Amino acid sequence: MMLEMFPEYVNKANRRFSLMNDYDTDEKIVIFGDSYAHSGGEFLNPVREKQYFDKSWFGHLHHKTKKQIWNWGCGGTSLLYSKQNLFGYLNNEDYDKDDYIIFIATSHNRVPTFPNDSKYKSHWQSMLLGFFENRISKKDESYKMFIENKKVMEWFSYTLFTEDFINELRMLQVFLNSLPNKTLLLPAFKYNDANKFLDIKEFCLCDVTVNEKKHKWLFVDKENPAQMRFDTRKQHMSDTNNEILADMIINHYKGISSFKLEDFKK
Repeated sequence: MMLEMFPEYVNKANRRFSLMNDYDTDEKIVIFGDSYAHSGGEFLNPVREKQYFDKSWFGHLHHKTKKQIWNWGCGGTSLLYSKQNLFGYLNNEDYDKDDYIIFIATSHNRVPTFPNDSKYKSHWQSMLLGFFENRISKKDESYKMFIENKKVMEWFSYTLFTEDFINELRMLQVFLNSLPNKTLLLPAFKYNDANKFLDIKEFCLCDVTVNEKKHKWLFVDKENPAQMRFDTRKQHMSDTNNEILADMIINHYKGISSFKLEDFKK
């Protein structure tokens, strides 16, 4: 009998998901994560969506490996959100031991999860710290929710310890390595104390983002100078760096693991 891995309040059917299958194959790469694995979903025009996918690192993976892409990445979400999707996939009949698995580990300071309710947006999970540091505009649609639930959010903030998060990453790395699949745990943000536990050390995707010349121009809002404007880059990286990341991932699965910031373009 299949175990139910989710509490009733989590509606898996509404989770963001995208599929790329341009080639005649059953082989697939399965992806979980935050905005560094963002799988679209906001495009009304399927042509524009495909153009976005094709230039994203997972699109390059698709065309270079000829494998299907199953992507649950969703911007602004927490580690718990991605773990729920991971175990939902592992507990599903679509799981295959020959699938490649990529898990992008996000930041520790995100609310674990929101119910899938129209009042709450998934990316609000990333805005808790910004709310308490007064970096969220009162005009933002999330502001009213945070104000109405301020006491609850304060309680949540007390549970978001870096040490606990690193221990979660440690357990997640061991678990992924225990699977028969080829797996990759890739940090989105830097946690120096996690280097001793993670397979990918001294590297995070955020450094690629910040190192690009365009990044500094995203902080020019005079009303909210600490808040980053909308980032038009795919997965917070240039098209060139998206392709470089895809090549690094392919090399990783070939046993040539070399994730180095200096190999990306500024």
